[in-house]
Amino acid sequence: MQALDQKIAAALGADDRRMFEELREPGFLRSALGIFAGREGWVPRAIYAAVVVMFLAGLWTGWHFLAATDVLDALHWGLPSAVLLVMAVVVKVALMPRIEAARLLRAIERLELLLLASR
Repeated sequence: MQALDQKIAAALGADDRRMFEELREPGFLRSALGIFAGREGWVPRAIYAAVVVMFLAGLWTGWHFLAATDVLDALHWGLPSAVLLVMAVVVKVALMPRIEAARLLRAIERLELLLLASR
């Protein structure tokens, strides 16, 4: 991929080269935090707020589960704890396609620059 990047950069003009540099692949952390930006960033923020609430509720019910002295109390607190903690993970992982979509859009924009430069 590095050789392709060098070929694209060599074929571009000064303005296009600057745009190409802006489209460089960011690191994972920057990509992950990028889902909170933009006009539709409120959706992942709301989802993460729900994940935090589920996680804290799962910890709270898990604490009661560990403090339970009989089996019925343990079931009463343990099952909601397990469900809340698993749901927090599932909902959080459901945002990964948004990160991948952003990566794909960046790759398409870079390809468009390459096609424009080859004309």
